[in-house]
Amino acid sequence: MKQMKQWMWLVGAPMLIAGCAVAGDEPTTGKTADQPIFNTAGMRVATEAIIDFGTTIFPGNPTTLLEPLDFHKYEFSGRAGGTVTITAQASPTCADPDMVLDLFTADDFDAGGTQLIENDDDGLPCAFDSRILNFRLPVDGDYVILARSFRQAGTSSGKGHYQLTLTCTNNACALAGAPNAATIRVNQANIDNGSINASDLFDIGDFTFEHAFTVAEGLGNALTAAPGSNTPRPNFRLFPNNVHFAAFGGPEAQSCVTCHNIGGDDGAGDANHNIFQNGDGINRASGLARNPPTVLGGGLRQRAGEEMTTDLLNELAAARLTPGVTKALTSKGVSFGSLIVNADQTVNFAGVVGVDTDLIVKPFGWKGREQTIKRFIEGGFRVHFGIQSQPQVKKNCPNVNQLGTGACPDPDGDGVVDELTEGGLSAMAIYMGLREIPVRVPAITTAAQNRANSGETLFNNVGCASCHTRNIKINNPVHVEAADSVANGGTGGKGITLNLRVDNKDPKPPVAADGSMTIEVFSDFKRHDVGTALADSKDFNQIKANQFITAPLWGVADSAPYLHDGRARTLQDAILQHAGDAQTVRNSFGALTADQQSQIVEFLLTLGRQENKDAGKVDLSNFLFRQIRPQGNVIVTTTVAFPAGTLVPHGGRVVVARNATLAGFQAFYGRTLDANTLFFTGGNAFPAIVGAEQFVVFDSNGDNTTANVGVDGFTFPVAAGQAIQRKDCGLLSTQSGSWNFVGATPASVTPGIGPLNTVQNRICITEVADSPSNSNFEFVEVFVE
Repeated sequence: MKQMKQWMWLVGAPMLIAGCAVAGDEPTTGKTADQPIFNTAGMRVATEAIIDFGTTIFPGNPTTLLEPLDFHKYEFSGRAGGTVTITAQASPTCADPDMVLDLFTADDFDAGGTQLIENDDDGLPCAFDSRILNFRLPVDGDYVILARSFRQAGTSSGKGHYQLTLTCTNNACALAGAPNAATIRVNQANIDNGSINASDLFDIGDFTFEHAFTVAEGLGNALTAAPGSNTPRPNFRLFPNNVHFAAFGGPEAQSCVTCHNIGGDDGAGDANHNIFQNGDGINRASGLARNPPTVLGGGLRQRAGEEMTTDLLNELAAARLTPGVTKALTSKGVSFGSLIVNADQTVNFAGVVGVDTDLIVKPFGWKGREQTIKRFIEGGFRVHFGIQSQPQVKKNCPNVNQLGTGACPDPDGDGVVDELTEGGLSAMAIYMGLREIPVRVPAITTAAQNRANSGETLFNNVGCASCHTRNIKINNPVHVEAADSVANGGTGGKGITLNLRVDNKDPKPPVAADGSMTIEVFSDFKRHDVGTALADSKDFNQIKANQFITAPLWGVADSAPYLHDGRARTLQDAILQHAGDAQTVRNSFGALTADQQSQIVEFLLTLGRQENKDAGKVDLSNFLFRQIRPQGNVIVTTTVAFPAGTLVPHGGRVVVARNATLAGFQAFYGRTLDANTLFFTGGNAFPAIVGAEQFVVFDSNGDNTTANVGVDGFTFPVAAGQAIQRKDCGLLSTQSGSWNFVGATPASVTPGIGPLNTVQNRICITEVADSPSNSNFEFVEVFVE
C-alpha cells in the first residue's frame, strides 16, 4: 500500500496530503521483516516477568493468552558475548497464535529505539513458531524480549497460548551482580541480626515481584489427584486454567507483575487476569471471581489497621470494667458498632459491625481477610504460584486443604522444600510495605480541575464519604516487620523496624508536627453489606457472601475495571451497582443530573499515581489515519499521516477536518477547541464521507510483521448525514454499542468533548461526523487518554 506522508500548510492549518489505494494489495503471508520495529505509544505492552536463563514460561499459564494487539514484555540481564536462544511456540494448536519475537536492549526499547533482531517463522515443527537462535549479546546490561503475534492478530480461537523459553548456549551469559533465583532465598536470621538493611530488602522484594518462578524453585506441585490436577509439572489446571481448587488454589501464574501492571508497577489487572477463588478447579461458576487490585502504600495501610485494632481492643478492655453496659466501638472516626460484656465476662458481639469478633481490622483483600502484608503475600504465593512458605509449612503441615496431600515438609510433592524462605517472605513484605502511595493528579486544564473540585463536593454531599473516608491519621508511622514466632514456624527473631516517615518511598504523606502521617486513602477499612447483586455465590470462610471491605479509592483512576470481580467497566457503572449499606447513597447519585454524575467521576479520575503526574506528551508522529470505503466489489482506502512533532498531552485530542481552517471550524460548530486539542486539515481529501466509511489508526511501525500496529478501529460505519460518538474507548470500536448515533448537525456533534477519560492510556477514535450542509467541516477525532 502506498502511504503518502507529505504535509503542506494552508491558511494557517497543517494540511494532510492523502494517498489513495485499493485494498487487496497488502501481503498476508509475507514473513520477512522489511523494516525495524520500535516501541510506540500505540503499542499495548504488558510487563510479564523478569526471566533467568533456563526459564520456561508455560503455556498452561493463563497469562500467556495472546489476544489481538497484545505485546508481552519479558526482561533479562545478560553479558556481552553471551549467546542466547529464545523460542516462542503456540499451544495447544500450531499457528494459534502465529508467534513473532523481537529482542531489544532495555535502553533502546524504553527510548523508542529499534530491535536488535526479530524472528517470525523459524522452521520449527510448527512452521509459524518463532526462534531467535544463538544470538550474541552485544553489551552488558538489561534486555527486553517482546512476544507478539503476526500483525497483532492474536489467538484465533480465544484459547491460544504460547510457551516461551530463554537459554544460554555458550555458558557465558550471566551478568555479574545481576539478581537471580538465589537472590530471593534470604535467610531470616540475616534480617534479624541487621546484616541486610531495608533498602537492600526492598530491592530484593522488587526483583521477587517481577521474577518468573520455575519448577526448580517449587512452582506448582506434583500431585496426581485433588487438590492437584494431574497434569505435567508445574501442574497448571486444564482450561479454563484460572479456577482454584478450594484453599489450595492454582497455580495460575508465574510472576506477580504479570497480573499487577495496569497503571504501572504493582498496579491492577484487567478482567482477563481474574481468578476464581475457592472453586472446584474446573468450573468458573464454582469459584469467586476476583480482579487483581493495585497494591501500593501497604505499610501505611497496615499501620492504620493496627492502630484501629488497638483502639477496638482497648475499648473491649474498658468494657470489661463495666459489665452490662453497651460500649461503642469507634476508631479514627469509624464506627464498628457496639458490644456488651456480660457479668461472667463473656462478650455479646451481636452489635459489632464491619469487623470480626476478634476486633482485628484486616485491611488486605477484597473482603478484608488479612491483617498484615506478610500473610497477604504468603497466601498469594501459595494459591497463585504453588510456592509455599517456610513458616506456613512448619506451622500448618499437614493440611490437605491448604498445602496438599504430600508428606511434610513437602506437602505439594514436588521435591522442593522451603520454596519461599521466611527471609524471602519478609523481603516481599518490606517491598510492598514501603511502596509509594497514590497521589492526586491535576486535571488537564483549569476548567477541568474546577469540574473535578465540584465533583468532590458532590461526592461528599451524596454520602460517598460515609464509607470512603478521605483521611486516616496514623499516629505512629513505624512499621515492624517482625519474624514469625517459633510457634508459628519462624525464627522468633526481632525482624526489622521501618520508620515510614523516612523509609517509605516517595511520594509519601507529609509528616505533621506531632510525627503523625495522614493517608488520603478514601476507605474506612470496614466491611459492609454490598447488596444481593454484588454478593458472592457463597461465603468466604467466616465472611458472609455480601460482605466486602470498603475499597480504597486512592489510585482508582488507574485501576479499571472496577469492583471486586471487574464487572464494572466505568466508575459510573461501579457506583450505580452499589446497594446494601450504600443503597441510599447510590439513589442520591442516581438522582443527580448526568453532568453532576460526570463531575463526580472526573473527581475520581484525579485520584491517580505519580506516573500520571510525570507523564509527558504522547508522540503521535507519523501515526497513520486511514479511511476505508466500499466501492463496488473493492475497498478504497485513503491514508494520511500525522507529522513529526505531533505531541498530544494525556487528555488531549487531535481533530482532522476535511477542508476547514481552525477559525472557520470553531465558528461552524460554535465550539472553541482548547489548547490541548491539535487541529489539522485533510486537504479536501480526508475525511470524505458519503456513507459506510470506517476509520482506523495505526502507529508508525512499517515492519512487515506489524504492518503498522493497530491502535484503534475500525470504527462502526458512519452513514451519510450522521455523526458517531464514542461512549467508552475500552469497548471494541467495531461494535455499535460503543457509539452514540446522532444527526450530523452543528448542535449535536461534540468536537473536543467526549468521551470521558478512563486514564487507561488508550489512543482511540472518539468521533466521526459527516457535514451534509458543507462537506468542508466533516471531521474525525482522536483522543489520548
